[in-house]
Amino acid sequence: MNHVVRVFAVLLIIFGALICVQPQILDRTITRLFQTPTGLYVAAGIRLFLGVALCTAASTSRAPKTLCILGIIFIVAALSLPVIGFEKVRGFVEHAMEFGPGFFRAWGAMAVLFGGFLAYSVAPKSKPA
Repeated sequence: MNHVVRVFAVLLIIFGALICVQPQILDRTITRLFQTPTGLYVAAGIRLFLGVALCTAASTSRAPKTLCILGIIFIVAALSLPVIGFEKVRGFVEHAMEFGPGFFRAWGAMAVLFGGFLAYSVAPKSKPA
């Protein structure tokens, strides 16, 4: 599962950097994802998969407790999306879209930092010389 977390980390870094450069990308991609109930379930499924991957990869990582806690947060978030409901999630996303490019750039920067942390956490540990 370390490979899955690494791929997720790289994608998060790339997507976060893209958002920093062109914040309108977030508007187009996120609103499309949540325009249908199917998109909501796909997002929940991805979060659930990544939560399990984080929990599984935690034992061999550099930050096992942190990754396990993050994995549990991802799992709880995944399970809560369908419970919250499509209309409430869509309303939240529409409200978030009103904040403007500076807000999105800040989220993009956080995504880059979070992706970097994940990549570091699951990188192979170097052996002492």
